[in-house]
This record gives sequence, structure tokens and C-alpha cells, in this order.
Amino acid sequence: MAKTMSDIEYLQAQIPDFKGYLDEISRHQTDQRVRAWVGSTLADVQQRLAGKLEPDAAKALEATIFRCQFPDQIFTTRLDVADVDADVARGLAQADRALVELANRASLADAPELPAILSEFSVAFDRRRQRAPQPPEVEPEAVPPIS
Repeated sequence: MAKTMSDIEYLQAQIPDFKGYLDEISRHQTDQRVRAWVGSTLADVQQRLAGKLEPDAAKALEATIFRCQFPDQIFTTRLDVADVDADVARGLAQADRALVELANRASLADAPELPAILSEFSVAFDRRRQRAPQPPEVEPEAVPPIS
């Protein structure tokens, strides 16, 4: 029986210079590399299916590529202050793997199959955001009364 790859191993095999999630800089580099890889793969799909997509599918593909071009500010801000242990790193890797697998599916899809795959991207990006730890609660500083 063949051993299946962990999400981290899968990402290391798919994403050039994959950095992981253990420190802030690596998390930002990983975010950028995953989005760039997914966006580039989808741009190849866009070129391959040029003129074959229904207008709504072409717009959805363009919107998904656009979403890959810019970081999700809530996601990245949460990662700035996060304590990422092995469990959180596994959750982030699972979410990133889902995006990469969707891009791989899209790269093999024909025009009629693509809209269903594109609709899954929005869900996958939202799940990715949810995997980023919530920032710790910070008690507001007491403001002394004005005398």
C-alpha cells in the first residue's frame, strides 16, 4: 500500500520554494506562493479555453484569478500575530492544498466543467480564511478620567 502524502508534503511537491507556516515571514511567503501558483495555473486555463467559455464562466475565471493576485487582508493580518503550532499549521496546509487541488482540477477541465470548479474556489478561499487563528483578545487600556 502506497503512503499518501501529508498536506505539507503535497505542497512542498507542488509549490516551488514552499516555506511552511511556522514563522510570520514563512507564512507570508507561503501565502504569496500559493496564490501565485494557483493564479498562474488558472491563467493557463484562461488561455487554453479562450473563446470556449460562456460569458459568466469567463467572468468567474477572471474574478478568481484576480482574487489570487492580492492577499486577503483579514487572513494575513491574523497570521501576523498568530501563534502557529503544529495543529494550526496542518489546518492551514489543508486549506492551501484544497486551493492547489482545485487549480489542478481546473487545469484538466473542459469548458463545461469549469464553472462548477470555479464556484468551489470561493468556498475554498473562505475556508482558508477561517483556518487563520483569531487574534488574541486584548483588553482596552483604562483611560483615566479627565479632571
